[in-house]
Amino acid sequence: MKFQDLIDNREESAKHARQRVSTVCNTFENRKSGSEQEAQTSAFLKDQLQNVCEVKQEFFDVYPEAYSGVFYIVPTFALLATVAYFFTAMVSLALALVGIVVFVVQFLTNSHALDLLYPKKQSSNLTAVLPCKHQAEKRVYFVANVDATREWTLKYRMGGTMFIATLFCLLGGLLYLAVANVARWVIVGGLGSQIATGSMLIVGYVSLAFVPFYIATYFAINKSKVVSGANENMSGCALAIELLQSIKDSGVELDHTEVGVILTGSGAVGACGAREWCQKHSDEDKAKTVFVCLNTLKEVDSLGVNTREGNGIVKNDVALADFVGSCAQDVEVPFKKRKLPFGHTDSAEFSRRGFSSVSVTGYNPHTPEYLHTRYDTVDNVSEPCLANAFAICVSIVEKLDE
Repeated sequence: MKFQDLIDNREESAKHARQRVSTVCNTFENRKSGSEQEAQTSAFLKDQLQNVCEVKQEFFDVYPEAYSGVFYIVPTFALLATVAYFFTAMVSLALALVGIVVFVVQFLTNSHALDLLYPKKQSSNLTAVLPCKHQAEKRVYFVANVDATREWTLKYRMGGTMFIATLFCLLGGLLYLAVANVARWVIVGGLGSQIATGSMLIVGYVSLAFVPFYIATYFAINKSKVVSGANENMSGCALAIELLQSIKDSGVELDHTEVGVILTGSGAVGACGAREWCQKHSDEDKAKTVFVCLNTLKEVDSLGVNTREGNGIVKNDVALADFVGSCAQDVEVPFKKRKLPFGHTDSAEFSRRGFSSVSVTGYNPHTPEYLHTRYDTVDNVSEPCLANAFAICVSIVEKLDE
């Protein structure tokens, strides 16, 4: 194997990556999407990449508040629909349907439909490509986002299960109201414009059970606190840079495979950087290019490749996932193949745009306590997980170049 020495010395590379995580998290705090700290982080990482190869920086507009806006807009419509139910079914149904549409379009499918309602900021993507010896026949990009998320306070206070349950109850309450209003039209007639009485009044009282969940949604995110983001996702950024640096320092040139790193901006607010990259690079040769998105490389036992994400909606490249799995086998790293039921990585955007893409993550899909909370700190970074992920990435590069 060309890079057997890199695989054998994976622990040393993991230490370098962890040190890079520590430097960024201790130097650039509060690197939320579109902030000066995010820009400074990108500049710092750009300098490191420029020691390896040429780096291209592309700026784009972003509307970071739109991502969290759903946690205020949707419960407001839910509360208004609940009150309106007791007086007029038509108004209540309209409010409930708007809430459902916003929830599905903005949150579940991540369509950025509300962007223009919020202030505009600026973010950027970094793209670095290490050339090969001969004509390039393949290209692999390792992708990670540089920004950190605001704390998900409801998850921090009550746990991931309660956070997910709250969102389910938010959507469930809206669906309940929509069905109840349609039933009221059918039973009462006249577009349900009368004040609710009898059995329809009881149905309305039942809808009040969802109100605590509507109110709880307002406190889902703490807009004044940005987490350190050591694992999510500086671990991915640090490992991608370490990989590129290690290949360059090895002195071994790849024959027909280019290795690239994409560090996206504003990934924590709906994979905005990945979305912009796809739009600006739509002419990229999809036949020879693959994307491996690295995210939250924390738990050795949970390291794996995801075939579906984007809240379970977006399908990644299964063939590429199998290939990555075989690379993990080659370096004897325990590895899973699974679906992400909640959340997404940058891979969801690449897959949506028709690119061959998968994500490699190292966390339990059932929302570990450090994810999106103040527990995501440097002292929680796992060198063994970084070492295993590094070995897999090296194996991917080597196997592609065979």
